[in-house]
Parts: sequence; C-alpha cells; structure tokens
Amino acid sequence: MRFFIARYQMFSQVYFHPVRRAFDYHVENATKEVLQSFNYKDGRFLPPTSMESVQKYLDLDDWAMYGAFKDGRGGKHGKIILTRTPYKCRKEWDTELSKKDRRTVSRDIKKYGGFLDEGAVTKWYKLDKDVPIYDATEDKSYPLSFKSKLINVMPGLPKTTRLFISQEGIGADYEFKY
Repeated sequence: MRFFIARYQMFSQVYFHPVRRAFDYHVENATKEVLQSFNYKDGRFLPPTSMESVQKYLDLDDWAMYGAFKDGRGGKHGKIILTRTPYKCRKEWDTELSKKDRRTVSRDIKKYGGFLDEGAVTKWYKLDKDVPIYDATEDKSYPLSFKSKLINVMPGLPKTTRLFISQEGIGADYEFKY
C-alpha cells in the first residue's frame, strides 16, 4: 500500500510538477535544434542500426549538448535552459477545455509564446487489473482497491491541462483572461 501512495506522490509532486514539465518541453525542443544543426534528419537521433550510429549517439553526451547550447545551437529553448527561465504555468484546468478557452489559449500562445501541456494524466493506476495485497492481521489477500479508499478515488481523477507562457518580453506580465 505504501508503494502505491509513494508512486502517486511521485507522479503528482515530481513527474508532473509544472517546472519539470516546462523543462521537458524546452529540452525536447533544444535537442531537436542541436540535432538539426548537426545535420540529423528531422532533428532526430539516428536509429541504432550500426556501430557508427550508436557511437554518434554516445558522442552527444551532456557535455556535447551543453557546449552546443552555449554555442547557440539549441535556439531559444537552449537559451532558456542555460538562463533557467522556463515558461511559467499561468493557468491550470482539471476539466476539459471549453472551445472558448481553447481559442483564447491558442491566441495567447501565438501572441506571448508558450505551449499547452495536456500530457499530465493523473490516471496512472488502472483498475482493469487489480493488485493483490496481503493483510497479515487477517492472514488474507485482498485487492488493493478493496483496502484503499485513495485507490478507489484515483481512477476518477481528471487529466491536468496547463498553459505555459514565456517569462520574457510581453509574456512576463501575462494573466489568463476568460
């Protein structure tokens, strides 16, 4: 039981933390820029089909990528990583976005710079296959969902959607308006 609570806490407080999600976005985009500057097709690593392609992948270690960011090859996202000024979470929804909100968000992202993160799904525990746990006090096994109120509530938790906006320029003073 403690394992599942710890896992829940890790997802909600670490893996889906807004700053972590923003840096994931910046690292992905900066890496694509760097790879394109090194003539990798579509900003993607070569498939590991030969020893040469594996070695090229291994050569792009942290120092090589950091050097590329310092040389400006990571574009604006590389600069954001170096200056530690990630896009900031300005609005969060736990329900489906309305069409009006989607239009507002789309307009604001174009105007201020940013992105919409719809990847923080809180339904990580699937009840299609329950986990048996052993209760030593009763010398009996139970499904986890039977013994845990938290687990019973979790499948109903919504997906979190967040709007991230640049902290620079006109985006610095951004406020979401309905």
